[in-house]
Amino acid sequence: MIDPKFNNNNHLIEDLKETSPEEENPISKAIQGFTKKSDHQPDPFKKKMMRNLLIIVVVTMAIVLILFIFSSMGGKKSYSDVEDIMIKAATKYYRANENLLPKTTGGVVEVSAKKLANLNYMNDVSRYIKKSSCSGKVVVENNDDNYIYVPYLDCGDTYKTTELYRKITDSKNIITSGDGLYLSNGSYIFRGENVNNYISIKDKLWRIVKVTANNEVVLVLQDRIGYSTSEWDDRYNTDTGYQSGINNFSVSRLHDRLEEIYKDVDGEIFTEDIKNHIVSHNYCIGKRVSNAGGNDNAIECSEVSDSLKVGLLTAADYMYASLDGGCTYTTSSSCQNYNYLTNKKFNWWLLTATPESSYHAYYVTTSGVIKTIYTSSNKVIRPVIYLNSKTMYKSGDGSFEKPYTLK
Repeated sequence: MIDPKFNNNNHLIEDLKETSPEEENPISKAIQGFTKKSDHQPDPFKKKMMRNLLIIVVVTMAIVLILFIFSSMGGKKSYSDVEDIMIKAATKYYRANENLLPKTTGGVVEVSAKKLANLNYMNDVSRYIKKSSCSGKVVVENNDDNYIYVPYLDCGDTYKTTELYRKITDSKNIITSGDGLYLSNGSYIFRGENVNNYISIKDKLWRIVKVTANNEVVLVLQDRIGYSTSEWDDRYNTDTGYQSGINNFSVSRLHDRLEEIYKDVDGEIFTEDIKNHIVSHNYCIGKRVSNAGGNDNAIECSEVSDSLKVGLLTAADYMYASLDGGCTYTTSSSCQNYNYLTNKKFNWWLLTATPESSYHAYYVTTSGVIKTIYTSSNKVIRPVIYLNSKTMYKSGDGSFEKPYTLK
């Protein structure tokens, strides 16, 4: 039989109550210490776990938010990006189908963006541009055996690819008086002193002279380039008995110099892409006398050069840019007035020579007057180029502050 005193805990409780602080039971100390620690000093392991859990929750929420934003955007690309995608797709398509490319200069073919998507060269346009109904095509033109790939993206009122000539010749730009753009015999020609006809190509400013009847854009360099000074010609002339030059452009030093400028071996003026848009042209090289009237190029265009990529302005081009009614003949001092082509920084050659001697050609002085001088003289060359109708507008309004730029 078990002793009743061992079966009764009351005496143990009473003993614990009577224990003095100095004699406190070890078990009681442990219990109190644990309780105190739990109430006031959380376990470091638990703190670390809580912190890590919080970090995981925050990171997860951030990832979900980013994915939501990206999903909402639908991978949207800019219109320019889509045009680049179309060009790359069309390039691959025609590499695989070279027989479809145009064989002659000026020849054109096109392929739709829908066809390129069906053949897996790209995705459908709708995959790149959300919430917009767009169609597209790529036109390929043969320019002296260089193939130009031009994308056309049409998104209605939202966006539409625009050619440079269309931007320039917009009906709101055409005027009938004052400084600006005039319609003349099918061409659009800038006249006056303060005209918004600036265009920037490779960080150099050009001026738009005119847009031809077949939508080519004619440009002249605004300022000189590093190696642009040259003689018109410096050959021996029997009429003078020394190297005064001969004013026959087709076999002149100037002719050769213009071809060198187009090659642009130092890459100072042209990018390869711009070169692809420069079209060959038969420049007007007919000679005119100093008192000849008329500014419509009828005299100059009575004779034309061989096909060139770079040329110069004629005397008539310079005369027509002036709005002064007194600019009625070649060497009139009035032609300097109200004329954006004047340049007070240097004297520069015109393409036109005079029949009054075999060794004189025209140049424009810093005061803006056309004069003749020996062709062996050194003057600045202001290159002229023709851009084809497939040259695309990017930005700008033609002002000095915001010149036109090209895609």
